[in-house]
Amino acid sequence: MTADARHVAIAKGPSTWLTSIGTIEPREIWNFSALVVAQIVVALVGLASTRYLSPSDKGLFTAAYLWALVGQTIVGLSLPNALLFYGAAEGRARPSRHVITILGSASLLCGMALAFFVSVHAPDHLLLEMVLLPLPTAMLAFEVSTYSALAQGRPFYGYRLAQGLVFAGVGVPTLLITHNVTVLTAALLLSYVVSVLITLGSPRSAAATSPLRLGVRQLLQWSLRGHAGLTLSLLATRLDILFVTLLLSTFVAGQYAAAAALPNLLAYSGTAMGLTLARRATVHSGRKTPGFAGWWGAVLFVGNALIATILIVIRNPLITGLFGAPYAPSTAILIPLAVALPFWSLAAYEAQVLASVGRPIHQTIGQGIASLVLGIGSAYGVAHQNVQFVAWSNVAAYSCSVVWQSAALSLSRRR
Repeated sequence: MTADARHVAIAKGPSTWLTSIGTIEPREIWNFSALVVAQIVVALVGLASTRYLSPSDKGLFTAAYLWALVGQTIVGLSLPNALLFYGAAEGRARPSRHVITILGSASLLCGMALAFFVSVHAPDHLLLEMVLLPLPTAMLAFEVSTYSALAQGRPFYGYRLAQGLVFAGVGVPTLLITHNVTVLTAALLLSYVVSVLITLGSPRSAAATSPLRLGVRQLLQWSLRGHAGLTLSLLATRLDILFVTLLLSTFVAGQYAAAAALPNLLAYSGTAMGLTLARRATVHSGRKTPGFAGWWGAVLFVGNALIATILIVIRNPLITGLFGAPYAPSTAILIPLAVALPFWSLAAYEAQVLASVGRPIHQTIGQGIASLVLGIGSAYGVAHQNVQFVAWSNVAAYSCSVVWQSAALSLSRRR
């Protein structure tokens, strides 16, 4: 069935919509499964770190990881997403040497800033500072290499799984033995390096050897339209934790990180689904929202709403059973984060779809709204030492984002 025929089938009514949303390629199933499994594996390492690190060390690891992620995202000018879009649309799935040199140097500066941050907040962790220096660069290289593979139709799922499995395979045993935040961070760095080496060393298809490269000019064109929204998309899911880790004690940061662990994992399903459908949406969209995008968004929202209800009901035995008695205060924080979960995941999914169909400006506005609401709420909450207010800000932020992005997708829907 052609793309046009599928859209006609969707328009005919409820008797055919199940068929239309069930049309998914085997490689897309593998990609989605790998993204979810890799995230689960990484989350299990996070759960182990919460269990075997002190709340203060857990807060330090969370802060280091998140600030490295934010730093490489900001200086990366949304290069991974640009490669995905231009790679699928024009065959420019690999960056030029000038792009690599400029962004690689910027990510190294992020590593230096991160090491300075740790030297101020935890001056007794000198080795951790050394490990953090190359971490943003390794993160950026991982995102660039795997998104490039996705654009080319190469085994994206294998590379994403490799990172998660290496992190778990090295991180969990060493964590159990050492209970050391530096060793865990070193395992995280190793997982990115190994995955990049696997990506670069794997056999290349004809598409991978294309002479076309994404140059500085194309990257800047994309960044001017999409970088703000893609960066805000990340910040909108991290601003609360960034405020908590930066301005409150590491103990409170550890409690908040424990409460956010499961909702954060489940909310990633939205990003995973959006990435899974991204290449097909780009190829067949014609800058219009494909019909299957709305149906999968509805399935995602309903599924996570049911899961959120379960989390709230079993929150007390769940938190103490997973993390132990020292994390009992985080059960109250889990309630608003669970309420936010279905909106959280849907906002992430819609952001990916808007970028995939070449409408990043609508994503920029939607994620900007979420970031503004969450930023104001988080700032007010930490200023008044009210972590509950910070958590409830997620509900307002993601709800507003979903309203805007849903309207933008609906208005640009293929008829």
